[in-house]
Amino acid sequence: MSNQQSLYPEALATAYTMYGPVHGFPLVFLHSGALTRKMWQPQIDELSKAFRIIALDLPGHGALAQYAFTLKMAVDEVEQIIKKEVQGQALIIGLALGGFAALALASEHPELVAGLVLSGCNIDTQGMSETLLKIRGTLLANNVAILDRMLAMATERVLRRFYSDQFVAAQAQAGIYWKGAGQGLLECTNKDFRSLLHAYRGPVLLLNGENDKNSRKSEKAFLSAANQDNIRVHPIAEAGHLCNVDQPRAYNNALRNFTQADLYHSYSYGYQEKEQGERQVFHVQFEEPRVEKPEDMME
Repeated sequence: MSNQQSLYPEALATAYTMYGPVHGFPLVFLHSGALTRKMWQPQIDELSKAFRIIALDLPGHGALAQYAFTLKMAVDEVEQIIKKEVQGQALIIGLALGGFAALALASEHPELVAGLVLSGCNIDTQGMSETLLKIRGTLLANNVAILDRMLAMATERVLRRFYSDQFVAAQAQAGIYWKGAGQGLLECTNKDFRSLLHAYRGPVLLLNGENDKNSRKSEKAFLSAANQDNIRVHPIAEAGHLCNVDQPRAYNNALRNFTQADLYHSYSYGYQEKEQGERQVFHVQFEEPRVEKPEDMME
């Protein structure tokens, strides 16, 4: 598929779901490669009680499986959704491929991004890792339909070993998209995401599972590339790559603390409705930070 594709309005309309109070602080969730917006169900169930949540399918996945994944298309999608549904800034939460898309969005449209929560994406996509990522991405992106279905079935079996039947059933129903994941790997290989992180001036939380070895070993390199004043680190104990599912309570609490500590004290947020139906912004104060700073984990 061509990288010059654009999303038609009717396709975009089916690609996201909103939850929670209309005037709640907006959180936009970007899923990992191969999965869909359904992977965020543990966050939707709990956080939608207070926050306005937008969960979407990235290109190459779910409702947008017919579109090849590119970072440009992913950025365009999220931009359109935020401008339509938020009319201001939102906290962008991304895991793995979704984290790379979040960084690209912050680079292209920082005016839309209140802050970033990045999980499982601070891996090295350059240097020696580049060749391995290209090989894996090429194999996945160019597989035939029957192989994609076989990989999806195998993934479902693996998920059942670690996660609840309810969670796995939701993922299987939404579909597992290894072809889209491969497109994402190829698109993100050899991209300098550390420079994008360094250029972003808003608050950032690195929220990785303690057992996600690939992400944790690159954490310090990401920290050195970032602006030290605006970044926080919060490893989640007894969690792996899908840390939002492994330890949903800890993940959700870290998100809450980050919004309270870094976002509400730096920006004016929260929405109220004017009589004519327009939104206006007002300031909300929350409790003081409980999120770790980089020096807490730097040796």
